[in-house]
Amino acid sequence: MLLTCAVWGGPKTPRVPSRFLLELREQRPDLLTTLGWCPDPPADATNPALAEPVSVSWPPHAPVADPVREGAGAVAAAMGRPDLSDHVLPREVAVLVAERQARIDGSGSFPVQSAPGGPWRLLDALGGHVSTSQLVSFAAEPDDFAVGVRRPMPQRPSVATRRGTAFHAWIERHYRRAALLEPDDLPGSADPDTGEQVDLEDLIARFRASDWAEREPLDAEVMVETVVAGTAVRGRIDAVFLEPDGSVTIVDWKSGAPPGGQEAHAAAVQLATYRIAYARLTGRDPDTVRAAFYYAATGETVYPPLRSASELTALVATLRG
Repeated sequence: MLLTCAVWGGPKTPRVPSRFLLELREQRPDLLTTLGWCPDPPADATNPALAEPVSVSWPPHAPVADPVREGAGAVAAAMGRPDLSDHVLPREVAVLVAERQARIDGSGSFPVQSAPGGPWRLLDALGGHVSTSQLVSFAAEPDDFAVGVRRPMPQRPSVATRRGTAFHAWIERHYRRAALLEPDDLPGSADPDTGEQVDLEDLIARFRASDWAEREPLDAEVMVETVVAGTAVRGRIDAVFLEPDGSVTIVDWKSGAPPGGQEAHAAAVQLATYRIAYARLTGRDPDTVRAAFYYAATGETVYPPLRSASELTALVATLRG
């Protein structure tokens, strides 16, 4: 069996070696023949693969180009039809055409459920499962979230996201843990862009001055999945700390400052989900699991009020509507 771990991937910052690989390498060297091992690069090193720009031609060459052109032709033909009642269109095309017609009529939007092609359900579009970051977005702005799922658009590059990812990567090195992540669930990707210009070194300095820096986590980078209202909810817990009384505290690292009002209430959905998921995973009583956000921009640890299991179930159940 070949065991490998890449130093560089998509991100600009180097990856932490998998803790599973480190465990084998350090504790059972008698089982392994090491063919090569690259030392950790400096924390400020950049991915050498990103030094040269990558360019491709568009549209892509056949056979990919032909379906793309056919799809574009189908959309163009459908747009020219005054009456689509006798023409069965693919769901994606039907939704786009209906939305365009609504804009032409001046309504600006249209009821998703009445779109041609039959009922449209948010949970179906999400693939039957939802991430904690998606659940937070849904709790904050359900209509905007539904539109974004129905017609996803590219997001503007976010300084906060890059800073959050770099901050999480540094904390992983601080605790010497590594995570197995989904490509769209990079640490810090859900950090809100508050417009603040906070240097990464300032975030690190505040963290080092916090109580969390000197504590050893019981668990770190824990991928969890639990069923709420018949729906799989997935997430990644940054760190779990054991308290003297036997209870545990879940901490989610944030690179920004604490939000307020409805935004803070929606953000707490993430911690409410983590509390239930971790309690189920470890067989603990949920009452013995606390959860907090640590905001590196201000150095604050916030323990927000969390939704109960029934309240969280009611929120997730609305995704089926």
